[in-house]
Amino acid sequence: MIKQLTINYNKKLLLEESKKINYKPFESGYKEDSWFDYQPNWLYGKINRNDICNFCEIYKVMNYIVDKTGVTDIRPRIYKQLPNIEVPIHVDLSTKSAINIILNNNYAPITFDEIGDVIYECALFDTTKKHMVKAHSELRIVLKFSIFDKSFEELKCLI
Repeated sequence: MIKQLTINYNKKLLLEESKKINYKPFESGYKEDSWFDYQPNWLYGKINRNDICNFCEIYKVMNYIVDKTGVTDIRPRIYKQLPNIEVPIHVDLSTKSAINIILNNNYAPITFDEIGDVIYECALFDTTKKHMVKAHSELRIVLKFSIFDKSFEELKCLI
């Protein structure tokens, strides 16, 4: 359900590019009356294909993933989990898998229902498995490449 990855990227540039994004509170639109319905303490920003040229390092990493795996539906997003906020146990809706890159240095691990806590900096995830992120005293910033057309099983040997 997780595969640690070694991808060549400039973490400092990715962090700088994350500052250009317009963030808003997470809203699932699917889970009425749940934590995910509207969460002002878990922010996200999407990078539209029209704007990708303003995010050269993110674009470089995305192209690497596409070249290595052949994915065709990949969407870069950045999530900010504010200090002392827990992201409850969930599976990602519609997303078959994802590649996450942690952009800050002191952060909480991801916790899978089946295997427990996992510390990573860059990894491929099976987003269809139950997972959460525990509360931590510092901000957690994650660049997430959500993949909608290939599963973890299909990708784990390609990258």
